[in-house]
Amino acid sequence: MSQTIIEKVIDQAVRNLRSAGCQFAVITPDGRTLGELTVDHPKKRRRVNSFVETGYQDRIVEMSVGDVVVFDPEGRDIEAFRKVIIAHAGYCFGNGNATSHVNGDKIELLRLA
Repeated sequence: MSQTIIEKVIDQAVRNLRSAGCQFAVITPDGRTLGELTVDHPKKRRRVNSFVETGYQDRIVEMSVGDVVVFDPEGRDIEAFRKVIIAHAGYCFGNGNATSHVNGDKIELLRLA
């Protein structure tokens, strides 16, 4: 059975890694795992629904420099919700111009610039 070009490239890479004494794990396009290391499969993304419907995006857009807004995730996954809030703040103000903090069961957002 002849190899495809992708299989040839993968086999060459595996040979090169082994000859260099590397530890590695490679997942091929067909799902095979090659190498000595174990692979943790990526975690499923936690989605936060209803962000737009909550009106939180308006509270972020209206922030001025130095403002702190406190958000209540209302039973949602707090870390996933914090990520949505800081991503939206980054979109509105530019990356690095806001910071967030989980304080108990609330999320605080501070606009820096």
